[in-house]
This record gives sequence, C-alpha cells and structure tokens, in this order.
Amino acid sequence: MEYTTEMKEADIASADYVEKYVRTDEFIKYCRECPNFGRIWSCPEYDFDTRDYFRKHRMLKVIGMKIIYSPEDREKTYTRDEMMEVIAGSMRVERKAFDRYLRKLEEETGGTALNAGSCILCPEGCTRPEGKPCRFPDKRRYSLESLGADITATIGDLLGIELKWDREGKLPEYYTLVAGLLYD
Repeated sequence: MEYTTEMKEADIASADYVEKYVRTDEFIKYCRECPNFGRIWSCPEYDFDTRDYFRKHRMLKVIGMKIIYSPEDREKTYTRDEMMEVIAGSMRVERKAFDRYLRKLEEETGGTALNAGSCILCPEGCTRPEGKPCRFPDKRRYSLESLGADITATIGDLLGIELKWDREGKLPEYYTLVAGLLYD
C-alpha cells in the first residue's frame, strides 16, 4: 500500500472557536456510542467544562493531516478485514508521527496539544475501567472531538478539507487526522 501525507494548519482565537464549533451537548451522544466512552482517561465523561478547557489559552491552531492513498490502491476492492488492516496500518504510522509533531509544537510554544483521536499511551490498556488514576497524567491529551468540537465544520471551514469515508470495499481518496494546539 502506498500513500502520501499533506498537512494544513489554521489559527483561530480560542473564544471564537468555542463560540462557532464547540457543541458538547450535541456531540456527546456520538462519544457515548464509542467503545472508549468512559473507558479511557482522555475520553468523556469529564469532570470539567470542556468549553473552559479551550479558554485556558488565547489561540487554537487546528492541524489536519490528510493520508492520501494511491490511485492504484483506491481502485482495488477490499474485504472489510483487508480494508481495516490497510487503514489501521497507515493510521498507526501517521498518528505516531503526528503525536511527535504535536509534542514538538508544545515544547516550542508552551501550549497544550489536542490529539488526533483517543489516547494511545498505554498499549496494555487504560487504567480507567479499573478505577485507577491515569499512568501518565502529564502526557495525557484530549482530542478536539472528545471536548465537543464539530470536526466536520472545523476542517471544512478552517482548512478547506472535506471528510472522506470508505465505501463498499473501496478506500477513500484520503483519510484525515485532526488535531490542535492551544497556545497564547
């Protein structure tokens, strides 16, 4: 499988972002459908107001990474398992690279990263289902979507990216990882 990546970034005042894109009450229902809901420390439900979390910093940098699959790979027909293997393989590699990029931005700006998706720090599994504290609270990061952000509108409006999805055994043109950096 072959793919390339492309990144786009946009900055917006955190208060403006909250006003335009954060609708926690609306998006929590999607989180509740996810198997990670209440099982990973970086996923809802939270004991803090997610809108206030954004307001701790003055600005938000929204970062989108497109994983663009080759035309040859998009023409192939995949079983569901084959497709999940292709997607998981590219996402695993690029998510790790994206996380490294976010950590570098944190170091450079003193900001707080917002991961692309749920936490992947503990390969042995999160301690939340056991009622134990997070093993790495200083490294744990939330995602835009877990904080109630409308990702489709965010990347459409701010980055000019349309979300794409696989269909009937075919890879999409690209998948998108979306992350952020809160900074002052």
